[in-house]
Amino acid sequence: MMINPILRNEIKTDSRRFRFYLLLMLYVALLGIPVLLIYRLICNEYRINAQEFISLYILLACMQAGVLMFVVPALSASSITGEREKQTLDILLTTKMSCRSIIYGKLLGVVSKVVLLIICTMPVYAIMLFLGGIKLIDIINCNLYLIMTTIFVAAMCIWVSTMVKTTKFANVASYFIEIGLIIGFPIVVLVTVALKAAMTPGLDMNKVMNVVSYILPISPGAGYGYLLADQLHSTDFLIGAFGVRSNMGMSIPGWGISLITEVILTVIFLEAAIKKLNPLKKNRRRTKKAKKIKKAKVQEEINAVSKEVAEEISE
Repeated sequence: MMINPILRNEIKTDSRRFRFYLLLMLYVALLGIPVLLIYRLICNEYRINAQEFISLYILLACMQAGVLMFVVPALSASSITGEREKQTLDILLTTKMSCRSIIYGKLLGVVSKVVLLIICTMPVYAIMLFLGGIKLIDIINCNLYLIMTTIFVAAMCIWVSTMVKTTKFANVASYFIEIGLIIGFPIVVLVTVALKAAMTPGLDMNKVMNVVSYILPISPGAGYGYLLADQLHSTDFLIGAFGVRSNMGMSIPGWGISLITEVILTVIFLEAAIKKLNPLKKNRRRTKKAKKIKKAKVQEEINAVSKEVAEEISE
């Protein structure tokens, strides 16, 4: 069975590093300990309310999404800059591997780590299945959405890593872009709608919110909110989080719009990273630029000779 050499190397090196197992332990502890404490408080009550387990599921889903969106840039932002700083990028580019294989290998390496993290938290999710309210398919769909979002964020971070030269700047730029897409974009949309409503008396807010319902899911964070609201069959969570309605009346679910956007942007980021990493593209640009400069010099020499000949003839 053929496996990407970069992915194989990532799996081998990570399995021998203590810090990866430390990351697994901290990740599970960060999500598991609060859930277990809240679960104990719920069970100590005189009557157990299934609605409390639904609230616990929302809390765990939001905590997991927040932790993953913090971990993914840390794992992927140094994909190319790390190789450049270790002075192994040029050696990697001289191998038989194509730039596409290198980028895809780095992406799959990050995704494999995140999938392992998600699998480790599945027993924590199982607590919500004890008294009902949450179905197993809901938990699976939630984690599949997070995996797709992870692929999108990792592709974006790898593209940033090909554009800059240092890992520190790549980390800062990756977190800045990620926060802008996940949190900043919904805030900008909602603030714009609020200002427009304040400045335009008599504005039909139903039509405006209908448009916002299709624009807002472009953000992965808003799409995740739509998914949770759809699973709970309630708009209360979404109204509290984003101030808009859920999937009701929409031809495409909000989380579906978000997934389509993520797939398109993932392809764009990966192709841009491959193009930027390809050294042949740079050489072609340099060759074309050199040819233009040489052609301009030749033309200048021809013009100078023609001018001299014209002056001799006139004399």
